[in-house]
Amino acid sequence: RSWLPRTAAGLPARIATLDKLIAHDPDAAFDILIALGSGGPQMAGPAAQPKWREDDAGAGHGVTVAEVQSMQIAARERIIQLSHHNASRIASLLEHNVLTHQDDMPEVLSLMEPFSTKQAIDEDRDLLRKALRRVIHWHRNYDDAPTEELDRWLNPAEEMHERLAPHDLIVRHRWLFGNHWPELPCHDQLNDSNAKIELVTHTRIAALSEIFRAQGMPGIEHLIETSTEPGSIGNPLVQAVGNTFPWSQWIADFGGEFLPMEKPSWCISSLLGSPGFADNKVLSSVIELGKTNSWSSEKLARLLVLAPVHTQTWTLAQECGPEVEMHYWQQVRPGYRHYDTELGHIVESLLQAKRPRTALHCCEFDLDKISTELLMNALQHLLAGEEADVNMIDSWHLDEMLQRLENSSEIDKAALIQLEFGLFPALSYGYELSLIHISQGIVR
Repeated sequence: RSWLPRTAAGLPARIATLDKLIAHDPDAAFDILIALGSGGPQMAGPAAQPKWREDDAGAGHGVTVAEVQSMQIAARERIIQLSHHNASRIASLLEHNVLTHQDDMPEVLSLMEPFSTKQAIDEDRDLLRKALRRVIHWHRNYDDAPTEELDRWLNPAEEMHERLAPHDLIVRHRWLFGNHWPELPCHDQLNDSNAKIELVTHTRIAALSEIFRAQGMPGIEHLIETSTEPGSIGNPLVQAVGNTFPWSQWIADFGGEFLPMEKPSWCISSLLGSPGFADNKVLSSVIELGKTNSWSSEKLARLLVLAPVHTQTWTLAQECGPEVEMHYWQQVRPGYRHYDTELGHIVESLLQAKRPRTALHCCEFDLDKISTELLMNALQHLLAGEEADVNMIDSWHLDEMLQRLENSSEIDKAALIQLEFGLFPALSYGYELSLIHISQGIVR
């Protein structure tokens, strides 16, 4: 910390020590210089100073503003010197807010200039581009300065961002598929989520189209394998490549065993859920290919699990035979989306597969859409200890379920009292007082 050095050494001695460290260990020196030059608020929790000696009297209690500024200037000069021709260090200057002020941008762009040439490697260009993109995104979306003022110093940064584009198209575009909500180097309509989704989707489609034109599906497959969120590729991929592509054969070949959480499966799941595949024709074709190639019932079920959970999908599972249907309901994850007439069938099928916790999670927000008899059956399966490896129902939702049963005239009171006794430990403090029937049972 330039403002609390905690040493009796004067400023010239501290700077001289930094110079010796730079000569001996540049990486360690750079980390210290970054800490000295970082902007933004800082705090310290220094250790107590000794009171039994006087050789450090008056030291370590902070320094003047002038001395702080002198140290920061010295640190800045050495940081820039150490950052020449080192992409990682240049990126650190932006990531640690050392050179992020608008007056610092010409210096930063000057350091980046050598990496905009054809000789620079893609990894360095991508690293610098990422750091620069973060600065551009923040100021374009959060900075309250007038647009004319922002344009004056951000336009050169945006030009450098384009010039730093890696030669390899996969490296150039993979950041778009690194998370669900990428930070674009522009004003991305933060106040309108639909507009931002449209902008992100359009940008992804353009990137995938460029990769497909240059490298075909092998390039797309390489992108999927290197992406940290391949699920973001599937939906725009359909629009980038088009419906005339032989999707069924590609899914059958690229999907492998359709194992959960593998990157191809993640992408195919997004692909099957895209509007272009809503009629399930592609999925049906893949199933026919699987039957032709003697896929096991487990593999066919894993393929079906990747498709959206709706009537058409489980109808296909039924058509594949009882084994495939059984494996399907043992693996499918319906999630929390709102179902209409389908919810009862989903809960019943999950209970047959001995998955009461998943069934109850699926209906906990729509209890009025299933019968009290089915709800009672699901809670009895829960009490039996089935599917113990899945998270327990939240006590608030469990109380709501029991309240619905208590308000029903269709449930046997003795069975309900027995159920409430069994589920009593799962209720949090306070909820157990609302169970009327168990209270009456205790009194009797």
